[in-house]
Amino acid sequence: MSARSIRVNVRAITRERGRRGWTADELARRAGVSAQTLSNIARDGRCSPGVLRKLARAFAVATPEPGIDALLAEEAAAEHAA
Repeated sequence: MSARSIRVNVRAITRERGRRGWTADELARRAGVSAQTLSNIARDGRCSPGVLRKLARAFAVATPEPGIDALLAEEAAAEHAA
């Protein structure tokens, strides 16, 4: 990773991807980055400012499905209870 990399919230990226029902490959395609780049972000928790902008634009263009937040909250609660 370059010296210009910045720390990112990997959990937030994963959550936003889930809110849209996207796979990692789908997010990569929509953001115009490689699947390997997303894998590196997940592993390192860092990316370039340019990649972060691409991810933000991809999320901004596609809004989550109505009601998905409640469903994801129920799933998370069930996982913690198990």
